Amino acid sequence: MMKKYLMTGMAAVALSVAFTSCSHETDVYNPDFESENLTNSYNEAFIRTFGQPAADQDWGFGPVVANTRVINVNGNMWEETPEVTDAEKTLVFNYVNMTKAQMKAAGHKYTEVFPKNITDYFVTQVYTGTDTYSTWDGSSTGILGSSHMDHLQIAMNASGKLSEGKYGSLEGSWSHINNFNASSNTNYGGNTLVNDGGTFDFAYNNSEDSKYHNKWIAVKGEDIDASLAGKYYICFDFIAVNPDAYTNFKFKLPGGNNPEAKEDGEWTEYGPIKVPGCWTVASATAANLEIEYSVWEWNGTATVEVKKTVKVGQSGTKDWSTEDPVGGNQVIDANDVYTDWIVRIVEAQPANEEEKPDPVENIRIIAEDLHANAGSDFDFNDVVFDVHFTSSTTATVTIIAAGGTLPLTVDGHEVHGLFGKSTDTMINTNAENTVDPNDPDGKMLKGYNSNGYHPSFEVTGIDSRNRGNDIEVRVKGTLLTATKGQPAAKVGVKPGFVYCNELVPIETPYPRFATWVQQSNVLWY
Repeated sequence: MMKKYLMTGMAAVALSVAFTSCSHETDVYNPDFESENLTNSYNEAFIRTFGQPAADQDWGFGPVVANTRVINVNGNMWEETPEVTDAEKTLVFNYVNMTKAQMKAAGHKYTEVFPKNITDYFVTQVYTGTDTYSTWDGSSTGILGSSHMDHLQIAMNASGKLSEGKYGSLEGSWSHINNFNASSNTNYGGNTLVNDGGTFDFAYNNSEDSKYHNKWIAVKGEDIDASLAGKYYICFDFIAVNPDAYTNFKFKLPGGNNPEAKEDGEWTEYGPIKVPGCWTVASATAANLEIEYSVWEWNGTATVEVKKTVKVGQSGTKDWSTEDPVGGNQVIDANDVYTDWIVRIVEAQPANEEEKPDPVENIRIIAEDLHANAGSDFDFNDVVFDVHFTSSTTATVTIIAAGGTLPLTVDGHEVHGLFGKSTDTMINTNAENTVDPNDPDGKMLKGYNSNGYHPSFEVTGIDSRNRGNDIEVRVKGTLLTATKGQPAAKVGVKPGFVYCNELVPIETPYPRFATWVQQSNVLWY
């Protein structure tokens, strides 16, 4: 019996040693093993999907820097800008509701360079245009220009440029003025404060061609009416471009010295000749457009091709014609009337001569609950919340959306419960099959609590210099992190950022996200 007992004990010891030597010891002893595995799996999937993060990638939580620190939606320490009255709106609209040539003829002054550089100012929504447009080839008509003008951008210094001159991508120092679209500016009452910024250029993103455009004029309020002195108005004209669009031209010249051309008596037809852009014969003639063509000439030794140019409609030519432009369905001509979108700039002063506040930006945080993998979506909407700093150590957190179906807490508050919902309910992410029979109007699923507002609560003991990254977010108890240079489960973005709907990968609406992961200086939204 003794021998049997000893053998059994020995076997048990051997089994234990074998088990712990070939498995991770946390499988048995560490209660955080599931969390660790979950985080590791998420990190691996993140890298497979977006690549290895840049070593300096701080996920939007780093120190406030020049190209992001200027936007301050909390303007309560500054003198408030006056509301836009109907009388003001009418005065401005009537002043600019004509072409530039008509404005000059009427003595209406404007500039195409902002009259002065202002560093501290309020941007205010004034007017949303009603002009409609058609694509160049007429395939789409009745396009409301203002409904496609998004993401107001202001160049903070002289480095702010557009890649193609008057359109393209943003280069240099630009700042996105929070939630400003031509069609709406529902957040912040139509006002956003900019401090320590600049007014070097203005641009909007056109959702028709996915490019930024800076087709605008500036008007001083005092030139419109004495009651508007001290105010400046930026007035935009809607336009869409397709740099790959082209038009084929045909024309005839006297003579028959081009062996590849079709001869017609004493005239030779040239073309089709590919010319960049969308043109008619009339518009090309008015623009003095020159076209390059080839002729064959004897140089004394051989017949060689010689390049020459001719102006469209030039005297001595005839039978000019064009084919329908290729890519014209993506081109919309501006109408040279700058009323598609009007915003106002008013200089701001600190209230009661107080010193300017430190440029601590409020922030929106979007997060994944660690269950995304390379075969599913990283939509970063499992929780979306805004952080409004009330001091250097306190903030108000407002929950915007809860797209996950696992217990998820922000500073210890389970987010679904804040809406009065169970954890299996997706809130405010346009998810399917989430209609609550006890909530027939869908208010709860649209992101409202029982009081009709997004739920909010106060957090304390934080450091505003961390930009909200020290506000704990946990899923099933596992901490979501955004560590510099490592895969992140949460990202800091600007207030008003349009987060993804359910099952929409973040790289679908924001295709530059993966590039930003690997190159932290890229503007991805």
